[in-house]
Amino acid sequence: MNKYKEKIQIFIEEVWNKKNFQVFDEIIHRDFIYSDPVSAAVNTKDEYKVFISNIQSRSPDMNYETLDIIAECNKVVILYSWKGTPVTEIAGVSPSGKKLEHKGVAIYYFDKDRIVKIWDVWDMYGILKQLGKIHNMSTQ
Repeated sequence: MNKYKEKIQIFIEEVWNKKNFQVFDEIIHRDFIYSDPVSAAVNTKDEYKVFISNIQSRSPDMNYETLDIIAECNKVVILYSWKGTPVTEIAGVSPSGKKLEHKGVAIYYFDKDRIVKIWDVWDMYGILKQLGKIHNMSTQ
């Protein structure tokens, strides 16, 4: 197995699912950047640590699962599923006790053995639909 695939799987299981931030410091590059079209800019390693911690505290039972993984040179692409039950307001909706799920695709870029950048696209439309903020669009 590609060494970068293994690092991503360790990162997801240890940091996202087990909240082991010692592993975070061993895997994330000091010049780290995270980008997704929905979230505020994350331009440092420390900002990304806070970003992850905030998501974990908003949905303490969250689980991040890799559905597919592809590696090429210094890049790893994953298709993932994220599930969690919000305990705080999301998009103006109070917590209902309902578990939410979204899927996404993330590209992890490595500099040597550390993740230096993540570009992530996830299904915000699906989350808003689950929250009852939008309804199915139909064509006629």
